[in-house]
Order: sequence, then C-alpha cells, then structure tokens
Amino acid sequence: MLLSARAASGNPAPQLVVLDLDSGGPSLPTIKLAAMLRTSSAALPRNQHQLIVALGANDDSLSPDAASSFDAVAASPLDPPTARSLLRYAIAAHALSSLDDLMAFSTIKEPINVLVVDDMEINRMVLSALLAELSIDVAEAANGDEMLAHIRRNSSSPDLVLLDCHMPVKDGFTAARELRDSESDLPESKSSIPISAVTADSNATARALDAGMDVCLFKPITLQTVRAVVAFLVDRALPPDTNPAPLPPPLISAISNAVHSLPRVSQGELDPLLVALVLARQPAAAAALRIAWELACLWPRAPLIASLLIKHKLIVHTPSP
Repeated sequence: MLLSARAASGNPAPQLVVLDLDSGGPSLPTIKLAAMLRTSSAALPRNQHQLIVALGANDDSLSPDAASSFDAVAASPLDPPTARSLLRYAIAAHALSSLDDLMAFSTIKEPINVLVVDDMEINRMVLSALLAELSIDVAEAANGDEMLAHIRRNSSSPDLVLLDCHMPVKDGFTAARELRDSESDLPESKSSIPISAVTADSNATARALDAGMDVCLFKPITLQTVRAVVAFLVDRALPPDTNPAPLPPPLISAISNAVHSLPRVSQGELDPLLVALVLARQPAAAAALRIAWELACLWPRAPLIASLLIKHKLIVHTPSP
C-alpha cells in the first residue's frame, strides 16, 4: 500500500486522508480500504496521527462498523470551509499526538536511569512499574547504605534517585546528606545527582530539603507525579526549546490565565494552547504545560507544578525581595 511504501522509505504518513465513498472499485471498496488504513495506522508512531475522513457521507449513512474506521464524515462536494476545518482538525490532532512521545520520554537516545530506594518491596515494585511505563530503566535499593554502594560501584550515576525518607539501616535523610557531602570527591559525572524524597510523612519536606534533596513527593505516587518529577529534575528528559517562535500577545495572555488556574481549566480549553505552542516550535513547553495540568487535576497545590512551568518559561519567576 502507498502508506506502507511511504513508511518504508522514511517518509511520514499523511496527516489527513480523505476517502471518496463513490470512488472504490469492486476489488477494494472504500469502506474496506478505510478499515485497512485504520489497521495500518495503528502501527505508526504516536506522533504520526492520521485523520481519516469519509467523503460523500453523513453521520447516518454509515453503519456503526463502517463508521468506526473514520474520524469524521463530510458531504460531497467538499466546500472550502469544510476543507479548512478538516485541515485545522488534522493539524491539531497531529500536534497533540506529537506530545505523547515527549511525555513518555521515548524520543531520548539513551534511556533515563532511576534508582528507587525503599525498604518496602511492594513500594519499589509500584514505582518501578510506573517508571517502566515511561520507558525508564530502573535499579533498586532497600536502604540508604545500598543506595550509596550502588552509586559508588557503578561507572555511571543514575539520572534521578527516588528516595524513601524512613527506612531501617540508614534512612533517606542520612543517605542524602552523606551523598551530598561526598559529591566533591566524586567524578564530575556523579556530582549533583537529583534526589526526590518519596514519603508518606507530610511533615518531612523541610528535613528532606535540609538533607540535600531537591523536591519532596508524597505517597501514594501516581504516574502523573512520577512524570512531573522526571521532567523537572532530569534535564535531558524534557530539554527546554531552543528555537521558539515568538508568541502573539493574546496567546501569551491566554497561557498566563491558564497556568494561574490550571485545576479549573478543561481539556477543551487546554488543547488549543498546546497546539499553538507546538506550532510555535515550543513542543517542550507544551509538554510541560500538559504535564503540569495533569498533576494539578490530582494535586492542585503540588510545588512541582510551578517549578516545571518556571523551568519552561511559562511562568516568570520573581525572586523574593
């Protein structure tokens, strides 16, 4: 098929496919062709979303089985306003799907490595499973001594340590402080390893930061929380955009209003902002905004939200006087 040939030659799949229901022949009816396209498009990378449109149909003219192969229907002949609407729809869908790979950290050449430190095996299993969903390699340690030994004996340091605060043998506070104290004697590749506390103790934040940890997460941990802490602390996970196009003032205002009221922003209100950022060559900022929004919907006051938005210049940081 044409799409298979394009994929084999390294060309991206078309973002918009319009199929005339009256153009199919007896050997390959248009409905069957649409089903084949839908099947083949499922194997495409997530950032090559395809919009398949039935031309010469309305919502009632297709059976449920046939309609499942199409994203939209349009009357024939295709008038300019409808064509423009379909193109906008296809461009928006492609822009949004391009964020999926960024948010899964699957475009990074070398996988991210995270060291999970917790004395409870079930907690390590849960965190490891969440990290695996983000294409992240995981190592485990059961206490602070094991964490320090792992870092010292391996040639490369982890990109991030998720560290339980309260453990037997050596707790997270002590282990973090010892690691920070020893970093001046470590190779440059092992200096300043990002550390996130992971605890059920709501009063642990001050102690964790004082011990040298960078942020504090509270159990139970979700995929949204893990994604946000990786995006914020691991620089190569979501590197800031390097060649952004300037945004028009109305869009800047709309984004500013959204980031200051994220828990109350609907997905329908957020998606146009994400599309605009992607089209302005700011995909990392768009991904950061979506990650922050997902976290805000679960934990509106999470400190990570503002930190991530400041890092990607979606909030202007004003230092305290």
